[in-house]
Amino acid sequence: MKTSLYLFIALLLLCGGCEKALPGFAEEWHGVQFILDGEYNATLNDRVKSNYSFYGKDAALTQDTVWLRVRPQGALPQRTSYLRFEQFQEIRWDYKYDELGHVIDSTLYEYPDQAEPGVHYVAFDDARVAGLMKLEEGELEARIPVIVLRSPSLQEKPYTLNFRIVDSDDLSAGDSHYCQAQIVISDCLVQPINWSWRFGTWSVVRHDFMNRVTGIFWDDDFITSVNSNAELLSYYIYVFKRELAKENAARAEEGLPPLRDDPNDPSTEIVFN
Repeated sequence: MKTSLYLFIALLLLCGGCEKALPGFAEEWHGVQFILDGEYNATLNDRVKSNYSFYGKDAALTQDTVWLRVRPQGALPQRTSYLRFEQFQEIRWDYKYDELGHVIDSTLYEYPDQAEPGVHYVAFDDARVAGLMKLEEGELEARIPVIVLRSPSLQEKPYTLNFRIVDSDDLSAGDSHYCQAQIVISDCLVQPINWSWRFGTWSVVRHDFMNRVTGIFWDDDFITSVNSNAELLSYYIYVFKRELAKENAARAEEGLPPLRDDPNDPSTEIVFN
């Protein structure tokens, strides 16, 4: 009986010692990561994605702000805590294999048209934004600004800004699945991330037609609002079909073919589902 009691006491002391030896993770570690919407799959190491276009906006607008949401991980900030973003270059490795499936050569491919600081966006260490990249004491969520710039080069093609959260003096980068972001910046028509199959295959011609006949710029925000309302979506599909019939009739009178996604390809005649 005494032996069992001694063993029990020794076990309690051992457990107590282990408990004291464990680091206070939740109390000592302060991290931060992006808040991803439900449509993103973190298990695929996805990133927060958004499009920003100056297209159709007042010519006097030379810069604007894209807001990203972040949340703390571990312990809540006990004081104002600053985070850091770092741009990274999008790359891909292409491999060449022999007949046995062994790698015999590889090529590093860097994606073109990546955004330049000071040209397409304000650098993350610029005083205009650095002081705003923070979580306040006890804050559960914060909005962090990325300032995009209206470069003339954006009228020709979009440029992509890939960046991630990295360790700062105050906050560590959180789960790597939630620490990357991508903003496609443009001043021309580009395919919205949430383009609906109901609109058909995306093209500049189709997108421009939708903007013209409704007087509305169909960007990510507006498409999200329409996609979430089945009746509204059906209404706009009706409008597109009605206006497309009118436009094609007018084109026929001028001896022109029906509106096409690719004007040079007869198989791409525009229809709406």
